[in-house]
This record gives sequence, structure tokens and C-alpha cells, in this order.
Amino acid sequence: MSSINDALHHTEHRHVFNVDGLCQLAAQSVNWRPDDVIDLEKLAKGGFNHTILITMRDGFQMVVHILYPATIPKYFAVASEVATMALLHSSRLPIPQVYRYSPMLSNVAETKYIFMEFLQGIKLSDIWFELGEGEIISVTH
Repeated sequence: MSSINDALHHTEHRHVFNVDGLCQLAAQSVNWRPDDVIDLEKLAKGGFNHTILITMRDGFQMVVHILYPATIPKYFAVASEVATMALLHSSRLPIPQVYRYSPMLSNVAETKYIFMEFLQGIKLSDIWFELGEGEIISVTH
């Protein structure tokens, strides 16, 4: 069944960016060469961004968040996410390290992005409904 707002949703979430430029920036963010990037795999689409897994030649992996064009406030959405992640990371929570970010479109990838560490693990959304009350309280605390 199709939603009335499907066309609007797709327009707001469709984003064209320079893939070669993104690979170049990803490699530079971890001191590699652009030709060391061997794979890009879409992981998820969230409320504010696409999440892509980037794999390098030796198996090293990192993640990039690419903001949707409709995400607002445009500049502060990236800056706020990066600042929040840095604060949580400094508190010794298992938050990915940010390698590089840009809150502006004026870069070779022609998109706003956040390159970050890829952490293996179980997504909270996959187990949320299996948690007991005490575990939910602990997680939300």
C-alpha cells in the first residue's frame, strides 16, 4: 500500500553526492589513499541520514553518515551530532570516534558528512523488545 506522502518522502531523502569525492575524503580521514577504498555498502536509512559502511583494502571499516537534504537546521545538525558524540566518547561510553566531518556542501563529496569508527555489536533496536524493565531503565539512565 502506498502512502500519500511517498513522493515527498523520496524527494526529501534522495540525495545525489560525488561518490569518488566521498571515497577520497574517507581515505584521507584515516590517512589512506582513495584507491584503498574497495567497497561502499548501505547499512541503513534513518530519520536524518543515510549510513554507509566503507571498507578499505586490508579489511579496515568505517562508517559515514550522509545527511538528507531536508534535514534542518542544516549546518547545526552535523555540528551538534559531532559535539554530542565527542562528549559521550569523552565520558568513556562506547561511542564511535569521529574521524572527520563537514557541515557544509562545499567539499569534493558535495554533501554534509560524518566519517566515524565502525563498532561491531548488537543494535539496541534489534533487542529492545526483549529487554526486561531493569535493563531498559539501565539503558535509558
